Amino acid sequence: MFAGKVLDSAGNPVAGVNVEVVARVGLAQNVMLASATTDATGVYTTSPGLTAGNYTLRFTPPSSSNLASSSINATIATTGTDVTVPDVRLANEQLVYLPVVRR
Repeated sequence: MFAGKVLDSAGNPVAGVNVEVVARVGLAQNVMLASATTDATGVYTTSPGLTAGNYTLRFTPPSSSNLASSSINATIATTGTDVTVPDVRLANEQLVYLPVVRR
């Protein structure tokens, strides 16, 4: 399992972030193998447990947060080992608005 904390760019905890764990290689590549949602303090713990391997953790904030999604790579060296990952900081989402032209 992976455990950690999600913060915004100012260092405040972000609640309601969906965390998905996918394998980086092999048959399970891009298939969600474990997940979690951050609590009010920004903390998450994924489940179920995972085997040794290389994984990508995807962080998707609530749509109302104006924060951008992010991902990090992490490794479990030994099956059954719990891994604490560094805090993840989500940047403010950059929105681009195109002009509407009526012809």
